Amino acid sequence: MQGERIKHVIVTAIHTWDSEIYGSRLNEVHL
Repeated sequence: MQGERIKHVIVTAIHTWDSEIYGSRLNEVHL
């Protein structure tokens, strides 16, 4: 059970990091 929770946290962190990088790339393109 704890392993699943840790996995979920890691996946969420990667997802957030991914979208932040993607968002900053989009901003660079628009600028």
